[in-house]
Amino acid sequence: MHEECPQSSACLEAWTNHSYCRCMDGYFSKDQGYGCLRVKQFGEKCNGPSEICAPGRNIDCRQGICGCSDPNVWIPTESRCVSCENHIENSYHEKESGSCKIRLDKNCERYPHLCGKNAQCLQNDRKGSCQCLDGHLPDVNQYGCLKLKNLGETCTGSEFCNPKSSLSCKNGRCGCNEGDEAWGHRQSEVWDNSTNQCRRLVGSDCWGRGGMESENECITNAECVDRTCRCRKGYNIDSEQKFCVGEFQSACVAPTDCDSRKRGLICNQAGECDCRNFFTYSARERKCVGLAGTPCSFLLEESKERMFGKWKKRGIPIEELETKWTAYVEEQAKRPCAENSKCTGNATCECVDGYKKMEDSKCVLLQQ
Repeated sequence: MHEECPQSSACLEAWTNHSYCRCMDGYFSKDQGYGCLRVKQFGEKCNGPSEICAPGRNIDCRQGICGCSDPNVWIPTESRCVSCENHIENSYHEKESGSCKIRLDKNCERYPHLCGKNAQCLQNDRKGSCQCLDGHLPDVNQYGCLKLKNLGETCTGSEFCNPKSSLSCKNGRCGCNEGDEAWGHRQSEVWDNSTNQCRRLVGSDCWGRGGMESENECITNAECVDRTCRCRKGYNIDSEQKFCVGEFQSACVAPTDCDSRKRGLICNQAGECDCRNFFTYSARERKCVGLAGTPCSFLLEESKERMFGKWKKRGIPIEELETKWTAYVEEQAKRPCAENSKCTGNATCECVDGYKKMEDSKCVLLQQ
């Protein structure tokens, strides 16, 4: 640095053999050439007019930070502020971030990093375009994407519940649609954990959201017939008149796929509805019946405490529970047992006279 030049400047010789002082790289002349200031870059702190933000890049000192002058936005790949709409086709100025963004479904090949909130530049059959990330839906302006809300999550009028799960915003939370009371159900839809979506209950309209009959609208083991969800062959409506439960030897995946309440069936390891251990299926009774030495009814295998809990939830007074349990046992004791056996006074199946119990709990005729 020449001792006659101001700080941060250097003495340069011109072709006229005259020398002059010039600010060093990264500095800017101030006070009509009487000094040099360091040029501040985008995002650096600044102190108003006394400090210069990068000239020629549409940057000025804004609230103590070098930023773009309105309505310009910062383009990192070009290291300058530009007018968003005039510089980039199909773009907009995102006020939240103060940056330039490209609208959804618009070409983003040149600026793949400029897609809006929760969007990314994806290659399709034509050109790269901004698309929503999985689990997101375009906002009303097609600028960016909103995160889809799942079952039980809070929602407002400006947020979206996941349409792939057929959810809607009910009382501030995402849930399945409520049904018309004319169907006789509290809800026309119920959440299906196996498919992670709302499915229509038996008897509900299954005219698909696409305007056609859709079996995917109905609950498991049901099909859409004449615009109404009905149980498939081999399945029946359960005791609550909502779900379809399997008959004996019907295919199953989960315990709830089988008719446990009316027929005592469970889903075995082979994926079929079958009787539990020490019970056998009676084609005449169309349900599981007890073998010798077992309770006369599969319902009696439920513990007293569990039944009390169910009755309490239904509003049965505590002082009436014992009486109800006694009547329940007596009623179940009337249930038929397996062939050649009968239900005794203690609600247990025993072989009838002339028959004896074998190792498999079946009753066989005594040898004469």
